[in-house]
Parts: sequence; C-alpha cells; structure tokens
Amino acid sequence: MPVRSLIAAIHPRLAVVLHDMLMVWIAWIAVSVLRWSLEANPPPVAWFGPEIFFVLAAQGVIFWWTGLYKGLWRFASLPDLWNIAKAAVLGALAIAITLFLYNRLETVPRTVLTVYPLVLAVLLGAPRLLYRYWKDSRLDFSARAPSQRVLVLGAGKAGEALVRDLRRDNR
Repeated sequence: MPVRSLIAAIHPRLAVVLHDMLMVWIAWIAVSVLRWSLEANPPPVAWFGPEIFFVLAAQGVIFWWTGLYKGLWRFASLPDLWNIAKAAVLGALAIAITLFLYNRLETVPRTVLTVYPLVLAVLLGAPRLLYRYWKDSRLDFSARAPSQRVLVLGAGKAGEALVRDLRRDNR
C-alpha cells in the first residue's frame, strides 16, 4: 500500500480523534478552573500531569468502546448525539473510577465529575452539527440556472434522500 493512500486512510480518523481528545482536555480544564474559581484561595489547576493523562486515557477508551468513530461528521444526526451523550456520561464514570483508584479522588471536586459530561457533550456535539449544517447548506454564489420545481412521488428514505440531495445541490 503506497504511503499516500495509507495517510489518506488514517488522516480523517486521526484528526477526529485528536479533536475529541483536545475537547476532553479543554472540558476537564475549563470545568476544573471554573469550580476552583469559586474558592477564596484556589489551588493551582494542573494543565498537564498524571490526572489529565488518566482522564484522556479513560475517556479515549470509552469513545472507542461506544463506537463514536464509526460515523462521519458529514452525516451527524441524533443517533450520533446520543452516542456522544452516552460516551460523555460513561466517560465521567470511568474517570471517577480511574481517579478513585489512582488517588481516592483527593484532587477532584465532585462537581467537576457532575458538570464535565455536560460540557464535553456540547464540545463534541456542536462542531459535528455545525460541520453538517455547513456541508448541507453551502451557499453557491455563482450564477446558476434557475431552479426547476419537481414532484417526488413515493415515500420513504430514498425519496427523502433524493430531496435532500436536490436541495443541497441547489437544483
């Protein structure tokens, strides 16, 4: 297999995995900073360290286990959002168990474990849905022939897919 086709096969999935791991890191740090900012004399939040490694590892395993990377962003839909919500909640449970075994949750407030899945679900779901919206409703400013009205007879998934394709192509 040529190197170029190997990179082409790996690249999109790798970019999605890196994006998701970055969102896990951002969600964990943001929720931790927000939680500790409520204290009068907050301890410093470690941006990198063993705790972050355990969070990324546990959440990554849950992402793989829930099948989050089987779908494509181009076709993100409600089942994908449901998988994201499942992965976020199960990931918080896996993180809690992992950090409990590591240090008995001494450095993690319980509110972080409660708010983290919500923030993570938004950070993972919003880019996927925005990408789908951008791909489905791409505006074409070039001069095109005027649209022609069409009547699609029949019902079902094929008719719905045909109408969606016609709309997307501005035909």
